[in-house]
Amino acid sequence: MQVTVLGTSGSYPGPHKACSGFLVTEGDDHLLLDCGPGVLAGLQVHLPMEDLTGIIISHMHPDHFLDLIVMRYALVYGSHPRPSPLPLYLPPGGKRIWERMVEPLTEVGNNFSRPFDLREYGDSSWYALGALKVRPAPLKHYIPSYGFEICASGRLVHSGDTRPCAELLSLAHQADLFLCEATWLEDEAPLEKRGHLTAREAGEIAQEADVRRLLLTHVSPDVDSQKSLEAARGAFSGEVLLAQEGQTYTVSAE
Repeated sequence: MQVTVLGTSGSYPGPHKACSGFLVTEGDDHLLLDCGPGVLAGLQVHLPMEDLTGIIISHMHPDHFLDLIVMRYALVYGSHPRPSPLPLYLPPGGKRIWERMVEPLTEVGNNFSRPFDLREYGDSSWYALGALKVRPAPLKHYIPSYGFEICASGRLVHSGDTRPCAELLSLAHQADLFLCEATWLEDEAPLEKRGHLTAREAGEIAQEADVRRLLLTHVSPDVDSQKSLEAARGAFSGEVLLAQEGQTYTVSAE
């Protein structure tokens, strides 16, 4: 299994960066995990969008799904034919948010959501997208938000957006690759009403969960990412990398 990084910025795109988006591939099956602003451009460098097996969205904050709107225009009006609508998995309640957002954009007699097969996933159920097996897990954010366990020839865990919680520690346990948000540095994190992790906390969770490799993402554009890397390395004894847009990482149990 491979994961290609399409976007790493938290909350809004940084210079020459996109928001959250990852292409997970096993053989001929391709899952797009989140589709934030700027992700569609990067996706097309690696894969024609019509070849996606499915899309899954961690939560309904714009930096994680907004490029679905322009993808819709590409699938309807561009040269990207598909034999059937593209499966699009949204979190519980996501359909209502999506429909309210696109209502003003819907042309008369043309359903805006036509190129997508809209579905809502449930808590902790397994979903098969070709050779990829995906399990959402509810975590702790400002709104309902999910992390994911993705299994094929290895085990990938993605934190989505979350504050520290026991559920994330359980989800990450012995992951081959832990793709974890690291929005803040320790001295920049708000003390109350938190919905994100610091880089050091990402390292601490990786250490306690006994993961093999840690890949940091969702770093705020206002944060020095090298300091984030140093902070995570100070807490985790394994390999720590900053997710780099355009780079592909292998996820293997070997």
